[in-house]
Amino acid sequence: MAHVLVLEDDPGLRLVFAEALRRQGDRVDAVGSCAEAIAYLRCVCPSLVVLDLKIGSELSLSVADYAALRYPQLPVLCVTGCGMFAHGELFALSPNISCVLRKPVSIQDFRSTVQHMCTTLRCAAS
Repeated sequence: MAHVLVLEDDPGLRLVFAEALRRQGDRVDAVGSCAEAIAYLRCVCPSLVVLDLKIGSELSLSVADYAALRYPQLPVLCVTGCGMFAHGELFALSPNISCVLRKPVSIQDFRSTVQHMCTTLRCAAS
């Protein structure tokens, strides 16, 4: 069982992602803002962070950067519909970003990617 933090500003999609992971047995905490995600990461090291690149008018790279500083081995999965960084630049911008999925993404692909990342990439605190 993985412990996943989901950062998604769309409440409906946040619920879909969280429920999909819970159905496969993962523990999920879901938040809707970068500030909430950073506050969460101050206290808890999950197995994986799933984040939408564009949260309202801001980029969530600050969350990936904070995760990299606080928990250097914590993998980050970026799920985004944003066309920015379409050529792999995200991997150079944050060392913890291990995978990028483009929206729309099938729930099966999302769940499989999370499961793969949680079994092959481990947070030091897991």
